[in-house]
Amino acid sequence: MKKIIVGGCSFADGSQPKYARPKPLDYKMWPEIIGEMKNCEVINTARSGFGNQAIYHETLRAIWNNIDNIEHVYVMWSEWARQDFLTEVGYRTVIPRLENDEYKKTQAFYQRTWSRPFPNMQQLIDTNINYIYSMQIICKNLGIKYTAVQAMKPVPQFVENETLDTPFAYRIIKHPLIEKIDNFMGWPMLDHLGGYNIVDLCNLSMGSSWRISLEDAHPNEKAQRFIASKIHEYSTK
Repeated sequence: MKKIIVGGCSFADGSQPKYARPKPLDYKMWPEIIGEMKNCEVINTARSGFGNQAIYHETLRAIWNNIDNIEHVYVMWSEWARQDFLTEVGYRTVIPRLENDEYKKTQAFYQRTWSRPFPNMQQLIDTNINYIYSMQIICKNLGIKYTAVQAMKPVPQFVENETLDTPFAYRIIKHPLIEKIDNFMGWPMLDHLGGYNIVDLCNLSMGSSWRISLEDAHPNEKAQRFIASKIHEYSTK
């Protein structure tokens, strides 16, 4: 049986429903649904909390381990500000956001560890576009069908009342690889630029009914089926 390889964070992690709030749930995530649509075995490397460095490397490892039997590679990229640190037991990721002072904690960690601040926006853009383009080129050179999508807004809010979409969008359209990204559903990811990410798509099509609950902003069972249908439709055009 042919295999599909999936990379991502909690929006694709098959175990995520077990950690739903306020209570555990049990339903199929979009990778498994697409696997059933295509009658393929699913190799799902997505893990809750993964940033794009971890997603990139874990997806590549699965590609090399299954190189002769791959039907399609799907990557749902995560927040671009997440920083992955490789340890002996796998990746540990810091997720700098406004909530719970996580951005302040991350800045303090960087200053304490390297006496240097957290990466700036241009560094985040360059690094993540490099991952995205590199995965695209590797799959193309291997003759493997590939589809990418962005799970949520690429750069989260760091400071209260700060809007990052506009400066981020400006830097994206000026990036030398902007026109070279393809097989990417919704590229370039922001409605400012005529694109979208999965959260935007769900909000537009389903309102707030796509969320697990008020306290859990992960896609619920209905949304997972919707996401699977949209990715499958895009990838088979």
